[in-house]
Amino acid sequence: LLLQQPSVVLFDEPTVGMGPLEKAPLINVMREACKGKTVISVDHDILWQMGFCDRFLTLEEGRITQDGTGPELLEQPGLFQELYRTASDPKSRAAPSVMPDPFEGGMARVATAAGRPM
Repeated sequence: LLLQQPSVVLFDEPTVGMGPLEKAPLINVMREACKGKTVISVDHDILWQMGFCDRFLTLEEGRITQDGTGPELLEQPGLFQELYRTASDPKSRAAPSVMPDPFEGGMARVATAAGRPM
């Protein structure tokens, strides 16, 4: 797909089934492959997405409730901060059901790779 040089790329759970040791090296590879493209990535692994995405949108009940960089949204009370804290808690990692489905009022992540504006 990326060989065709699309201007927009959609990733739906790009690292599903992979462990942290497999995912980590993909961040730089995928960012480089997506350089200059608009990338929309939907994923439940907010920790991995923090390394991959430049910008995040939080959806609640189908409405955008937060928009910003990961560090900006971590400073704001809201769903993004709540999901990040839950994912960072070692006790919650055994229960992936804690992370809501992005189409059920949870979180959608939007990334712009290499600075291409949305």
